[in-house]
Amino acid sequence: TPRHLLTFGKIMKLRKLTSFIGCTLDEYIDCVNELRSHYEWSKKVYTAESIQDVYLILAGKHICGFLECKLEDTIWELPRPIYIHLQELHIAESQQKKGIGGSVIRHLLNKGVEIELYVADENDPMRRLIEQFEGKIKHKPENVGIYRIKPPQQSNTEPVVI
Repeated sequence: TPRHLLTFGKIMKLRKLTSFIGCTLDEYIDCVNELRSHYEWSKKVYTAESIQDVYLILAGKHICGFLECKLEDTIWELPRPIYIHLQELHIAESQQKKGIGGSVIRHLLNKGVEIELYVADENDPMRRLIEQFEGKIKHKPENVGIYRIKPPQQSNTEPVVI
């Protein structure tokens, strides 16, 4: 696997100034923005400068969605545990209800840390997905819920490698 292409399962990381699978970085960004444009609760637009935490979700060689996530609270002196902040998860309409979103959540949980995400009150499909993983609401500001999903209990005491 080339250094610029980090793959795990069906998730690929987008990196600046890179092209692969016959597309340019701008074409990938256009694809991400097209998927994102169907989300009615926010108007975020990605650029080459804002994709450092964006991953493509592939079904074979086809892009079926993307996610944006990063580790938070990684300063070990703080008494809070680290967690993955899942900022965005978008699946192409034609690929929804096929278990892709659940597979992504499961993949992230297998890293052994909690996931935190903000979900618009009207985003019923995402709230249903969170319920499948027994996610709990952590905080409830207006029009949005902040959820935490805990990873499954690990049977061994091996350190978590992230």
